[in-house]
Amino acid sequence: MVQQLLASGYCISTGIDAYQVYKNKSDTPWLKDNDVLSLVDVEPEDIEYFKSHINHAQTIVGYKAGSSWDSEDPEN
Repeated sequence: MVQQLLASGYCISTGIDAYQVYKNKSDTPWLKDNDVLSLVDVEPEDIEYFKSHINHAQTIVGYKAGSSWDSEDPEN
């Protein structure tokens, strides 16, 4: 659905709690410098908490299909 919206010319706006997004319950970072945020291992109650504490907007304007993310070579 995200790809269809972007391909149709729409952008997607979202937001995060910038103070909490970089660590999970075990205090290990979710994100490093060039990583993409994944909520796969995030507990549902944490997602609900984020919804009420959003303080950093994000806009998705494009995507790269057909390959996995390589933080060493993010452009290719």
